[in-house]
Amino acid sequence: MNNERRWAGLWDTDYGRMRLSQVGSRVEGAYAGSTHGTLKATERGDALSFRYKEKHASGEGRFTLSADGREFSGQWRPGAKGEWRPWNGRRADPAPGITWLVVLEAYWQRSLAEPEYAYGNMLRELFARQPSVRVRQRFFHDTGSLLHWCSEVAFLAEPVIVLIASHGLPDGLSVRGEIVDTRRVLDGLGDAANLRLLHFSSCLVGADAHKALRGRPWPVSGYTTSVDWGASALLEFTYLDLILNRGLSPAAAAAALPRLVPFAGKR
Repeated sequence: MNNERRWAGLWDTDYGRMRLSQVGSRVEGAYAGSTHGTLKATERGDALSFRYKEKHASGEGRFTLSADGREFSGQWRPGAKGEWRPWNGRRADPAPGITWLVVLEAYWQRSLAEPEYAYGNMLRELFARQPSVRVRQRFFHDTGSLLHWCSEVAFLAEPVIVLIASHGLPDGLSVRGEIVDTRRVLDGLGDAANLRLLHFSSCLVGADAHKALRGRPWPVSGYTTSVDWGASALLEFTYLDLILNRGLSPAAAAAALPRLVPFAGKR
């Protein structure tokens, strides 16, 4: 193991999953569970001294790494004088050959008069035949709920494709009259090392997003124009199948679409 990145990676802990990154002796990360929190730490030998922060709490702790780098034992306490409690963890290894398709979807219905509809249901059925693909669908109703699910992506061990489905405008996603700035979504995913693609299944979202996309460590796709719903569904079924079933990169899959689906051009 690289001694300069001994703590980096995903951990299963007593309080949920935690993802850490390391640069030199500095370690930072975030953890899920009953509440989300962030952690900043300093490595000294095999030990890590840290401060944690949650929405309504903060405190300190220490971890000690096992000789093989696969586990840690530790303690934490609220504030600087609270009672010490155990906090132990072990590395969360990815399942070989598995990729997640995470569908984050807005509620399309505006009244009880409208029938039920969910795009994620169709994607789940489409990839049910593919044992290497695991589909998860979650709904969001405002900026906060969308950013919550975006933050959860980092706590999956395997590669992830995120598809966000909602009405769209050039300046962002349209959710129940609220505009969600595309930049906030991109920032909410952070530097998730397991993210392989972010796709906006929304009209117009890509029209004014070029500056926001610069410097991102993962590819982003979407539409710069208004798109017919049926046409976009056929395009995305093909696009995702090329990636998840045929093994193409997002760039190669996007390049292949106009040849496979003749109407997949600028129109």
